[in-house]
Amino acid sequence: SNAEYAAIPLLGKTLSFSIDLSGTDCGCNAALYLTSMRQNPNVSQCSDYYCDANAVCGESCSEIDIMEANRYAFVSTLHAPDDGEGSGVGYGNGRRDFS
Repeated sequence: SNAEYAAIPLLGKTLSFSIDLSGTDCGCNAALYLTSMRQNPNVSQCSDYYCDANAVCGESCSEIDIMEANRYAFVSTLHAPDDGEGSGVGYGNGRRDFS
């Protein structure tokens, strides 16, 4: 059931985290992102309720890439459900392959 996934009310809140990217070289993408799995009523091709803007498991939904990074690059992007490329633009936009 999609009710098994957390729907954390973040409006007006702060999310903080620490990460050591010193071991993530070119070609590596350390990611922290939010998707709306609890709001997705459809079972994905991965047999759960996973969804993202690229429809990796066959289901698309909005996605917030808080961090996609390695020791040389950092990007954050907002994605609409049909916006896998991130045309919503984000801080650090313009680089996509982490190589």
